[in-house]
Amino acid sequence: MSDKHMVLAVDDDRCISERVSLRLREAGFDTAIANDGDEAVAMAKEIEPDAMVVGIRMPVMGDLFVLNAIKSDEQTKDIPVVMLSASVVDQDRS
Repeated sequence: MSDKHMVLAVDDDRCISERVSLRLREAGFDTAIANDGDEAVAMAKEIEPDAMVVGIRMPVMGDLFVLNAIKSDEQTKDIPVVMLSASVVDQDRS
């Protein structure tokens, strides 16, 4: 078992989740990738990551549903979740 912290990267766009995973590994984290919300919730229970990075606007079990599922489950509720957007539209709203 590695001494590194595990981060689960979640996005329906495989290119985005792989880039996030790559950056996290470069920063010294172990990573796993989930391709949609359903897979993310299942993997969170299975691997119990130290944190999650979840893409916004996923079509299958969207971001807020993932967040709600993670935070309402006793096993996963303490996992920190960072919401991420690669959309210029979302960036312009801030």
